Amino acid sequence: MPKRRDPEPKPPDEIEDAEEFDPYAAPDELGEPASSPAREKRGRTSQGGATGDVELDFGLGSAPQPPRRSIPRAAIIVAVVVVVAIALFTYRAVSRKKALRTAIGQAETDVRYDTADGYRKAAAILAPFAGQDPVEAAGLRAFALGMLALDYREAAGGDEAETLLVKPERADPIPRWASLARAALALSKGEAGTAMTAASRVPGDPVAGMLEGRIALAAGNLEAALEPLHAAAAAEPALPAALAVHGDAVRRAKRDARAAQAAYTRALASAGEHVHARAAFGLAKLALTGHLPPADATGPLERLAADATTPPNERARAALHAAALALRAGDRARATSLLDGAGLDPRARAWAELAAGLEAATGRIYHAVEGAPAPLLSASDDDPPELAAIAVEPPAPAPAPKAAPAKAGKPPTKAAAPKKKAAAPKKGVRKPIRR
Repeated sequence: MPKRRDPEPKPPDEIEDAEEFDPYAAPDELGEPASSPAREKRGRTSQGGATGDVELDFGLGSAPQPPRRSIPRAAIIVAVVVVVAIALFTYRAVSRKKALRTAIGQAETDVRYDTADGYRKAAAILAPFAGQDPVEAAGLRAFALGMLALDYREAAGGDEAETLLVKPERADPIPRWASLARAALALSKGEAGTAMTAASRVPGDPVAGMLEGRIALAAGNLEAALEPLHAAAAAEPALPAALAVHGDAVRRAKRDARAAQAAYTRALASAGEHVHARAAFGLAKLALTGHLPPADATGPLERLAADATTPPNERARAALHAAALALRAGDRARATSLLDGAGLDPRARAWAELAAGLEAATGRIYHAVEGAPAPLLSASDDDPPELAAIAVEPPAPAPAPKAAPAKAGKPPTKAAAPKKKAAAPKKGVRKPIRR
């Protein structure tokens, strides 16, 4: 049986191109017309296109996304402005709170010195914040102004402090500094009951204890002043105001010169760059009674008298005590120089000279002199006057001007000639008797 011969294979270049079969293509009988665009496309693709890739379409593709809309430039600018404004507002609020805390802290340090300069600085630093914080900041500013009214007779500060205390005293509870400010203002007006009520609202507070001690001293109850002052010194050992008042209390009530000197010295050391007036005056009184070397008191007194930030009446009072110590030492020229530099009017200058002489003659107990004129009054030197008042007459008025000469044209009137007196008979001469 003859073998069947396979036809000879065609050379590779003569092999006809077979139509590519797409297994995923839909059959023609499903309704796609032969001349449809999709079929023509597949035909063109299968016959070889530019890409040579097979396009597959499963019918599962998502709908084309709509084109993105561009954000208007104006909206972007507005958003940036709003963000920047919010950031600036937040930064400003945080900065003001930080500045407020810093101002309150500095003001508390300044009022602690218990000097005129310290109270003025505290009131000035809190002035811009009293409206922002009408409770704490306003109360502390009112306290500084109230102490200026109490110790340095600044009435305008007292009036402003009354206004600042309206809102703090309506708060519940009343803030600490507002209560202390009310006590200082009431004491400056001589209202001891109101001052004690306000100070007692802050129990255990060293500043309140200092004010209670001053109230007792003003009332003449020296023993009652010791207890709150001891408590104040224990609560804050370096509080100059409490230390100086405590020195006055033990000097006057206990006659304890050593304890008084220690209190005055610590008060001077804690008062900062300025001299504490009450402590300086207390050392002067110890020196005048022989319990302290005069040099220990002269230095603080002369520095206080030369301090331009100290009110004039405090400087004049310091010059008075320094002059008394100079007279005690026998230096009359120095005493005169100190009193001349105090800037006193003639009447006050005459009183200060006589008062310095009386102080220099003080014995073992200090006695204040009565009759001080206004330029020499000091709330920091509140020992009750015990010596007799010195009546200093005002300077004699200037002589009256001479009368103007008579107008020309009028003849001067002749004065009546005085009658001659009869000559007295000479002694030893006997008149003849006529008969």
